[in-house]
Amino acid sequence: MRRISLTAVLALAACQPPPAVEVDAAPPPQTDRERASYGVGLNLGRSLRKNSLDLEPEWVLRGVQDGLNGRPEQLSQEQIAAALKAVRKPAPKPDVAPAHLERNCGRCHVTPRPEDLPRPWWLQVVEQMKALMEAQGPALTDVELREILSWYEGKAPRAFPTMPPEPAPSRLRFKPERLGALREVTAVTIADLGGGGPEVVVGSQDGQVVAVRAGGHSRLLGQAGVPVRFAVADLDGDKRPDLVVTDIGDLNPSTERRGRILVLHGQGDGRLGAPQVIARDLARPCDARAADMDGDGDLDLAVADFGWFGPGEILWLEQTTGAWRKHSVAKRTGVVDIHPFDLDGDGRADLLTLISQESEEIVAWHQGTRGFFQLRVYQADTPLYGSSSLERADLDGDGDLDLLYLNGDSQDSPPGAKPYHGVAWLENLDGGYGRHEVARLTEAFRGAAADLDGDGDLDLVVIRNFKSPDARAGLVWFEQTSDGVFSPYAVPESRGAMALAVGDLNGDGRPDIVTGGRAGATVWWNLGFAEDGTLQ
Repeated sequence: MRRISLTAVLALAACQPPPAVEVDAAPPPQTDRERASYGVGLNLGRSLRKNSLDLEPEWVLRGVQDGLNGRPEQLSQEQIAAALKAVRKPAPKPDVAPAHLERNCGRCHVTPRPEDLPRPWWLQVVEQMKALMEAQGPALTDVELREILSWYEGKAPRAFPTMPPEPAPSRLRFKPERLGALREVTAVTIADLGGGGPEVVVGSQDGQVVAVRAGGHSRLLGQAGVPVRFAVADLDGDKRPDLVVTDIGDLNPSTERRGRILVLHGQGDGRLGAPQVIARDLARPCDARAADMDGDGDLDLAVADFGWFGPGEILWLEQTTGAWRKHSVAKRTGVVDIHPFDLDGDGRADLLTLISQESEEIVAWHQGTRGFFQLRVYQADTPLYGSSSLERADLDGDGDLDLLYLNGDSQDSPPGAKPYHGVAWLENLDGGYGRHEVARLTEAFRGAAADLDGDGDLDLVVIRNFKSPDARAGLVWFEQTSDGVFSPYAVPESRGAMALAVGDLNGDGRPDIVTGGRAGATVWWNLGFAEDGTLQ
């Protein structure tokens, strides 16, 4: 019987009509050599078909024969590359989104819009999503991948529109002063540790945790991995403040479990004991805050374990006699902030979480008699939103706590400034929250609320974490000019930062600002307005 030739296989792969042969009558390969030969030809044919190349089968066969027999090349590699580029069939650019787009891209998060990114960025994003889907479940086929990428590239703008304008210089005066000698600062807080007034607690990427007073006097409190968040609470009930340290383990994206929660117990007179690890093997925790989660009269800790495209988690640590017991609330990746408090007035501590990494949502976890159940408070309309900070404050002065919400993670993939970065506040409406945009501000990273100008209402403080060193102002404050309406002002000489704290450090009644970043920690002394209200 007649056997199908390699010419026919390659012709099929190139979508050309093959010679008339009796394919059904061809016997299957019998020997290992025949099987290996068939496998190579089959894989070659599939590869050619997958890449949509318009080829001549006779010349494909001649190329195979020349390569197998060691004959001289008839073309240079540059000529071959140019020819392959010329014969590649362009993928169609449909006006309508592929039918499988929502099924594939929308199964984990909101489906992104083409205008969310410029055209050159979509290849990276789509390939990244394909890799994640392969790791977590059914993956995109190559045909689906090409169709999705073609649609996004065909609809996306060539570049982002004009970025939001930079804020005007601040009329409120601030005087910067370097705090301590640490560089690569990753965490700051203002706290009275029992030693006679507020101090600034500073953590650096090399693990040092120090307490610094105005004037530069500092003391080492301990080593704590890579501290990214501090909380102060009397965990052991001895009426001495303790320091809770969230050690992320690794600032860079990683699935390794190096994160820890540590406690430095107060010893009196501002002294703290050696760091004690109460939880380890966490997946890059970002936040830990104290609350009585189980109603037994002592303080527990709610923890946001970020993860990275993998083992993230919302959990709480129960304080028991001589130990801390872990309780999982939900497996969620990308948890940035966690706030434990009674959301619904039933006497039980609930959790309010900010979840980034494509979810881009604020989720409430209500504690019932049989565990926690979730309710979404808000979700952004794009998975590229870059959620970065969530804090609670009574922004409209009505007696309940609203939410200050920032989105401006410059390291969010793909990294960089995006025109939809900014600041918003969510008004507490007794049963829900209403979102109000404050301003568009690229790379808005952390926020806080305080009455900076002394007029009786809360203003906003925002730091920006730039992807690389930048001359733009890294510290911006927003004056509340009327209920819920804010005007932004840039603080001169400020640079990008990743840590923020606000409090009155010198007792003059004006909140000061502390920032931390690559160059170290800086206190921005609040000097108030000049007598004529102008910038000096």
